[in-house]
Amino acid sequence: MSKDPTPMPYTIKAAVISCTNFANTYPNQKWIIEKLFSEENLEFIVVIEQKMNDTAMFADIVLPATTWFENDDLMGGLHPYLMIQERAIQPLYECKSDWEIFKMIAEKMGLGQYFQGSESDQRERILAALKEAFGEEKIRTFRETGVARISKEPYIGYEDGNYPTQSGRIEFYSERVILNYPWAYPALGIPVTMGVNPLPHFNPPVEAWPDNPLTKKYPLVLIQQHSKWRVHSQWYEAVWLRELDPEPYVEMNPKDAEARGIKNGDVVNVFNDRGWVRLKAKLNPSLRPGLVNIDKGWQRSQFAAGSYDELTAAHKNPITLNCSFFDTLVEVQKA
Repeated sequence: MSKDPTPMPYTIKAAVISCTNFANTYPNQKWIIEKLFSEENLEFIVVIEQKMNDTAMFADIVLPATTWFENDDLMGGLHPYLMIQERAIQPLYECKSDWEIFKMIAEKMGLGQYFQGSESDQRERILAALKEAFGEEKIRTFRETGVARISKEPYIGYEDGNYPTQSGRIEFYSERVILNYPWAYPALGIPVTMGVNPLPHFNPPVEAWPDNPLTKKYPLVLIQQHSKWRVHSQWYEAVWLRELDPEPYVEMNPKDAEARGIKNGDVVNVFNDRGWVRLKAKLNPSLRPGLVNIDKGWQRSQFAAGSYDELTAAHKNPITLNCSFFDTLVEVQKA
């Protein structure tokens, strides 16, 4: 098999979207809706979801997914623990797990050989691999208690002195800049021959930077705070949380608001060349002048008009492999 992917002469005409609210949490939402999700580009969209969120609203078919209360599973994350997830109730109505849905689709497409066995079989395969990597005692503890630490205690990063660089050492000059994520794949490093500066250096933001002439038209920098009321866009519909946090608003420094004739609670438009959103203003002196914030995760239906993610741009940071949600210039006007 070639190490480099081979381009395939096929046009993508359909998409199956799972485990992400793509139309809400990715930047340049207006482009996603009008271009990517247009029938000229995608003739058929399937969304596997629990809620009718922004992405599900554009699906041709929504397949109902189970919640974590209806699934047995293994849980990990950005921590050193393996935990068990035990179902509390049987799946309701026609809901199925993501794995079961993909297995059924694969079987209809003649690819069932890649989804052999049951979900329980898949979990056992994972546990067998973890047993080989971390030892039998760890997995025994997990089976007895439902949780096990699967790394050394205490964990000391790079204690063997081996770093994910070409030399295996800390490099102040690097012939291949290693991506921050996923750092475990040095082959994804960007070589100097592609124009990467091998020395420590600073790259200014693409858009939200004083040298950008666009700041004269859009002088405010928009950020998207992760609030305590949601995890990305999850829990947007939770009734109790909406009692505490009922509607979206744009936070801005009182000096910026006064310069625009905006008072606390006024309905305003936040806009740039990509899109706009209408919502209430909330004055916050803890934000420095020139900075505004709209909390991440609100759905389009929760704004008076537009959406906060119409404002963001699709340019990305090539080192962290992530979108630059904070690299956004806007203006705010009273509606």
